[in-house]
Amino acid sequence: MTFQLLEAPVSRQPHRIITKDDGIMIEMRIEGLACKGCVSSVEQAIAAADPAAKTEIDLDSGHARIESSLPKERLIAVVEAAGYDVPAA
Repeated sequence: MTFQLLEAPVSRQPHRIITKDDGIMIEMRIEGLACKGCVSSVEQAIAAADPAAKTEIDLDSGHARIESSLPKERLIAVVEAAGYDVPAA
């Protein structure tokens, strides 16, 4: 499986996307996460939109890593629909 970096790392931009054979891996910052329940809400929303997605969210930093077949825009919309903010890239 090959990866191709499409955007700058999270440290310089809120989103980093790597394309994969079966979808994308996106790293993004999510604002408004206050507890483990918030993290669970985001994970459940992403799983409802893409049951095959793999999601890792760090509560302390607000950084998320999501592997999904959905495009970046759809993943951001899912997180925002769950009630959280994703800073613009």
